[in-house]
Parts: sequence; structure tokens; C-alpha cells
Amino acid sequence: MRTWTTINLPEAEQFSYWREVICEAFTTLNPAADSRKAFEGSVIQRDIGGILISDSKSKAQSIVRGAREIS
Repeated sequence: MRTWTTINLPEAEQFSYWREVICEAFTTLNPAADSRKAFEGSVIQRDIGGILISDSKSKAQSIVRGAREIS
């Protein structure tokens, strides 16, 4: 099981860490926080019989996966 969380990070570093987390856990994305305040988010990833199952929870955000992220 692999777990990522922003909870123990300084507020100023939380969203930049979150961007790295979701790109590593899922795919290249371009998220934008809906608020400039503290950003709470976590991903728990489990390998069940060779299949990765991910559970993610976070504050509101907008996510773009455009041509730049796809390339």
C-alpha cells in the first residue's frame, strides 16, 4: 500500500506537492486549486492481484489534461 498526503506539510507547500502526487499516482495533469488557502488531499493506492486501486480525497480543484499534458 502506498499513501500520499498533504496534511503534515507547511501550507505554502501543500498544493505543489499535491500536483506531484496526482501526476505520479495517475497521469500527467494540470490541477489548479479553487482556493489559495491550505490544500488538503490524500491518495491511498493498493495493489490487488496486479491491479492498482486508488482512493483519492481532496479539496476542490480544477483539472486540465490538454495537449501539453498528453504529449
